[in-house]
Amino acid sequence: MLQAKSAGTVFDFVRAYIEMKWPHAAAKSRDSMSDALATALPALVKERPGRPDAETLRTGLRKYALLPEGKRPDAPPAMARAIRWLEGASLDLADLGETKTVRLALDALTLRLDGKAASANTVRRKRAVLHAVVEYAVELEELSANPLHRIKWKPPKTTETVDPRVVVNPGRLRSC
Repeated sequence: MLQAKSAGTVFDFVRAYIEMKWPHAAAKSRDSMSDALATALPALVKERPGRPDAETLRTGLRKYALLPEGKRPDAPPAMARAIRWLEGASLDLADLGETKTVRLALDALTLRLDGKAASANTVRRKRAVLHAVVEYAVELEELSANPLHRIKWKPPKTTETVDPRVVVNPGRLRSC
């Protein structure tokens, strides 16, 4: 909690959030948290020259920067540069209280790394992680309210299709 209270940027706050959540989270939850934050953080930056490409940023975040301090391996030079760029370009934590800033993160959650639309379930899962981070900032009184509650934003609709792999084939049905 002390780390989070002393965080000046969104990036520092997210790292403190991960330090707090990691010991109590299951492996899949950790992976999901890391994935969601690696998607949102690159959208929460100032315009600065030398921005690494999206894949390098995402890899640097997932494999190095978004791990607890004791579990964080040394990053190769290219990844270390990308992480340093992100540390320097990260928005101030107070900026996270603005709806226009949070909307940038929400919009980033709707896209895959290749630029295509992410599935509705993926967007919903990643938004839940972003919501938890912002709620933690509210809990620590870094933000007065959660700006996600003020945004009129809808996630993509889910399509209800039947997966042919889970439907019983006619021959098997007759044999039962």
